[in-house]
Amino acid sequence: MRKTLTAAALALAALAPATAANAAAPQDDYVDRFHNAATGRALDDSEFGLRPMPVYLNDHQAWNVHTWDGGGTEMRNVATGNCLDDSDEFGLRAFPCNQTPFQTWFRFAWDDGTVTLVNEATGRALDDSEEFGLRTFERNDGPWQRW
Repeated sequence: MRKTLTAAALALAALAPATAANAAAPQDDYVDRFHNAATGRALDDSEFGLRPMPVYLNDHQAWNVHTWDGGGTEMRNVATGNCLDDSDEFGLRAFPCNQTPFQTWFRFAWDDGTVTLVNEATGRALDDSEEFGLRTFERNDGPWQRW
């Protein structure tokens, strides 16, 4: 009886670290920087708010990307901790993360290595142009919507 219990305990102990490690591991998290294909500006969030800026390669332009089970992503700024958020009521902004569709973005990859980011709640794409600035806009797959 004692050998059976010891063998069972060893088997459970061998499984426990693997289960704990798998549960604690982040799912597809990585840090990325988003530079607009048309303007060359970087997506930046700081005490001055969300804005397009020249490329400085600082933490204000670094975004932790977490992929949810449904394929959407949360984009959390490394410097501010705020998430990229879009809604009809408030528009595009960086806002404290709340895991809602307003902060879920679907990434559509292009052969040139760029992506188009489309918000789950609004269906609009992240867009930057000299004429209109940083905004979300109806998806048109143009260079202003490629990052």
